[in-house]
Amino acid sequence: MSEKAEGTETREPGDEKPQAAKVEAQPPAQVPTPTAPAPTPNGADELKQAAEALLSGVPEHLKPLIPDVGPAEQIKWFRAAEATGVFNPPAVPATDAARPKSTVPEPDLSKLPPMARMSRGYGN
Repeated sequence: MSEKAEGTETREPGDEKPQAAKVEAQPPAQVPTPTAPAPTPNGADELKQAAEALLSGVPEHLKPLIPDVGPAEQIKWFRAAEATGVFNPPAVPATDAARPKSTVPEPDLSKLPPMARMSRGYGN
């Protein structure tokens, strides 16, 4: 019928074997590192501007107390701190700088013992 030559095979239409697809290893994709911050949505920019405007009223000596978190958290922190009165301390009333007046109360002579009453009559 058919002769087979060396190194050659004959296949019939129903005898086909599926061949495995060759998978070549590819180097991992390079992830670009951002050099500039990614653009933020308009709402985030507005929130950041609102936080900056709100925190601009903080006195300079208290600015180191502001936490380094996102704008929404800074606004929450400011509202909580403002409620405690940190940024608006109560006014201290001015003290009277005048010299205090000293008044010596008059002793009630009716309550003195008899010997003390007689000595008062002779003078101190």
